[in-house]
Amino acid sequence: MLTSTAGNFSLINSVHQLLLARLDALNAPTISLRELSLHPDPLWRPLIRNGILVEGDTPEEIEFSPGRFLSVQQDGDLIFGFDTSEDFPTPLPLSRGDITEYRVVIPSLLNHLRDLNGVDGRISYSSTDTATAGIHAIGRRATGHDTTQVWLALALGSSAAVAVRLSFLAQEPSHGRHLVVFPIWPDLPVTTVSALSAQGVFIADLDPASLAIRWPVSFTTDPVPEAPDCSLRSKGATWQIDYFGESMEVADSIGMNYIALLMSTPDGEWSPFELQAGRRTSDAGVDDALKQGLSIRANSQADLPRAAAQPVATAQLKMRRFAQEIERLRDQGRTAEAGEAQEEAAQYAEENAHLLGAGGRVKFEGDRETARLAVRHNVDRALKAISARNERIGQILRDRVRLAPPLSFTPLNGEVWAVRLPKKIRTSRPKSRK
Repeated sequence: MLTSTAGNFSLINSVHQLLLARLDALNAPTISLRELSLHPDPLWRPLIRNGILVEGDTPEEIEFSPGRFLSVQQDGDLIFGFDTSEDFPTPLPLSRGDITEYRVVIPSLLNHLRDLNGVDGRISYSSTDTATAGIHAIGRRATGHDTTQVWLALALGSSAAVAVRLSFLAQEPSHGRHLVVFPIWPDLPVTTVSALSAQGVFIADLDPASLAIRWPVSFTTDPVPEAPDCSLRSKGATWQIDYFGESMEVADSIGMNYIALLMSTPDGEWSPFELQAGRRTSDAGVDDALKQGLSIRANSQADLPRAAAQPVATAQLKMRRFAQEIERLRDQGRTAEAGEAQEEAAQYAEENAHLLGAGGRVKFEGDRETARLAVRHNVDRALKAISARNERIGQILRDRVRLAPPLSFTPLNGEVWAVRLPKKIRTSRPKSRK
């Protein structure tokens, strides 16, 4: 999602209007870093993270100030600009920021428009003529009782040229209507717009606040819901995460599927077995859960401690007494004796490691522990992959995911997460035990 909070509305408009103005005038638009830097980073960095803006090659010429163009030359690490309008131009030192330009990647922009407006990326036919003329296929969308082919028009020229191109589009073989979206509403006579509508070609523009399509009122379609501030969406081979204006993608994995399941039930509790099966027993019922391969046993021998109960209880009691004695000695200021007791406790724990886990906890084995470790491993790997792409979002999710059974996801600060799961959950199902 490229928009931010309502408090920054005017600034958002400025950044998007800059983008829309370039798209309206140029087939291969670029925007300089100096122009973007006039606005706060959070308002234009998402355009770069989403691949809509990509740094281009060093330009041969830049517009250094309104109406003043400089020829760019480099000498090692030094960059200079020369005003070619001068007979004897003086070299003007430039920084990397002065010459950095970003080009607009049209396929990435089309993907964003599809996601934002609920448009199916497929299109029932294609036209190389219209595409090369600056009309790009976005996709199609069901509007009312019809299907609308949606296009993005870039720099089609004069109003007369626009009318010709759109009239040609009306002749394309199609079973539905056409909606041609312009970055900015084109300067067309009302009679031309009406004539095109009669041919099944309609016109729209983009909302500068959100880049959403402004659908014509005549289209009997539901309004596009506002994109949620926080969302996790499956896109097949990747997952897209949006968090209050920041957006990123991460590769699909079993761990990402587990995280999505946890996020789909905020504050809901999951067992490792349920996550591995992709379904909670509380949702499915015991019978359905068994069909899904869940292990539901009140007293599974595989889930008992490694040793018999009595030796484990004795070892735990011994460790508690060590802890009490060490604390008593320290309170009395007998630090040397407390140190000796600490060493004795450590030696006892080492000798009884087959009974005690880390911190004196009982070691478990079998299905439950295997499932817990496997789920924790997969979720941790997924969180690390997210942090590698966006450290802030990775930490945000790590703070909200509980990995100690019962597993859960707890939103903070009034967050409402929208989750779109894949058609088939990718999980590691536990093997059934006979």
